[in-house]
Amino acid sequence: MNEKELTEKIVVFLRQNGPSHPVQIGKILGKDGLMTSAILSEVIKRGPVKRTERNVGNSPLYFIDGQEEMSKKMVMDSLGLVEKKFVERVKVSSFVFHSDLSTQDKFVLPGLKDFLIPLKIKLGDKETIIWKYYSVPNEKILPSVTEKLKSETVGKEPEKISEEKIPVSREMPKRDESIFGKKAEQSKDIEKETEIPISGFQNSVENWLSRNDADIIKREVKRKGKELEYFIRLKSALGQEYFVKCKDKKRVSESDISLTYTEAMQKKIPAIFITSGKVSKKILNTIDKKFGGLIKIIVL
Repeated sequence: MNEKELTEKIVVFLRQNGPSHPVQIGKILGKDGLMTSAILSEVIKRGPVKRTERNVGNSPLYFIDGQEEMSKKMVMDSLGLVEKKFVERVKVSSFVFHSDLSTQDKFVLPGLKDFLIPLKIKLGDKETIIWKYYSVPNEKILPSVTEKLKSETVGKEPEKISEEKIPVSREMPKRDESIFGKKAEQSKDIEKETEIPISGFQNSVENWLSRNDADIIKREVKRKGKELEYFIRLKSALGQEYFVKCKDKKRVSESDISLTYTEAMQKKIPAIFITSGKVSKKILNTIDKKFGGLIKIIVL
């Protein structure tokens, strides 16, 4: 089949079946996962097909015009409790100021780009970022934004409201995909350390951090080659800092992750747990219910 025929076949399938995963589309095309993903990327560029920002299961959903609300409902159903509450809160208020977000809000925000749109408001020489619910028109929220900004900056009117692309990190990766975007250079403010030979596990961890736009602020080797701790800053998440615990072990327990969460909350920043070992689905489900997305688990 040529490109036009492939596109038509995908559109017809989506029209009949609604938002779908690549594996479902691949079956009707007779293509494997890698080839289907490549075809879908090209089809998206040409316009007839769109995709969700958030993964539902192991991949995003692909849909056509008129299926936006259906796809968003499917994404919403896949969210954790904390994420759902945050989206509902913004939906009720129409928008929130980025400066008013809690640490928990900022942590779950990157996975909610299907529902929340970042806007820049310019007031004099000052720029403010707000997040609006996707279906709310700009003109509806501008009076409320103006009222609040006026109370902070007397005598000036907001000059500009625009939907500019503000870098926001992506959700947890599948396989080796980046969750935080482009490659970043190592931070200049990393603390100086005594030269310690780097283990294979540490090298894998730091390669992952580099690929995922992380500046290392501090590194501490707890057990050489087995346990490491980092404080990192993500450029693509508006400068958000994270506590990162890394353990090289065959099987991860619930207590390993719970202790990491506790340490991070004591430091008042979100956490990432990186391991080379196996994490059971039961543990992942338990952690999600207990901590509501406040700790990301990465298996190298």
